[in-house]
Amino acid sequence: VGLGILIAGGFGLALVLSVPVVMALAIVALYFLGRYFTLRRRMMLPSILLVTAFATALAAIVGSLMSVDNPFSSMYDLFGDARTNLMQHLVVCAVTAAGLVAWFRIFRVPFTMFLLGVTGAFAVLSIAGAAGDIAGTENPFDLLEGSTVAWGTLVLGLAALAGGIWFDMRDPHRLGRMSSSGFWLHLVAAPALVNTVAQTFLTMGPGLGYVLMAIALALITLLAVVLDRRSFLTAGIGYLIFLLLYVTDRSGEGRSWV
Repeated sequence: VGLGILIAGGFGLALVLSVPVVMALAIVALYFLGRYFTLRRRMMLPSILLVTAFATALAAIVGSLMSVDNPFSSMYDLFGDARTNLMQHLVVCAVTAAGLVAWFRIFRVPFTMFLLGVTGAFAVLSIAGAAGDIAGTENPFDLLEGSTVAWGTLVLGLAALAGGIWFDMRDPHRLGRMSSSGFWLHLVAAPALVNTVAQTFLTMGPGLGYVLMAIALALITLLAVVLDRRSFLTAGIGYLIFLLLYVTDRSGEGRSWV
């Protein structure tokens, strides 16, 4: 709570004074706070707060220097005209990602991997917003429509899955921070992959689409068991409930005892 108040005060000063200067000073302070709370005290929750503040401050600095509107927001208006600012937003994402990798090498905070995945998601949304694929498609997660969002989240999910497996293989007994880092990457991969695949089959409608969805959920369940990662099961629960309701409903009203 104390760190949260301190960081919020620093960000407030940045809005009143100068974003680049105050945020640069904040990053220096966050580094030394990280050395105390993360490397010396090994306190997880303060470490998560510090790395989140670091990523936000770094994105704010780069966004401010590149004149990106409101660097404290979601980096831009996803439904507006983002074509002229696409390169700026990608630079913000790239620099933030590089900073997170550097922070991870120094402090080894597993939550950093989740923030890295979120940064990748912002990059995907930036590209999709510039291409007009967010407001211009009926279902942005439908691969059959060729949406940039769908293919971007698929690539992001596969990359996060590969990274999670790599971390898991380095800590097969789940004893240290490598396994924890893999956990956060799987938390990014699961919704990205499951939602993209399931939404694609859901859009196809009853019949072949729902059968393919059931097969996909069965394969996802097998993957979750093999990896011993429940995030994939959690991401697919909603679609499983939908299929059970569809298969067992006989009232015609969309309700079922199941």
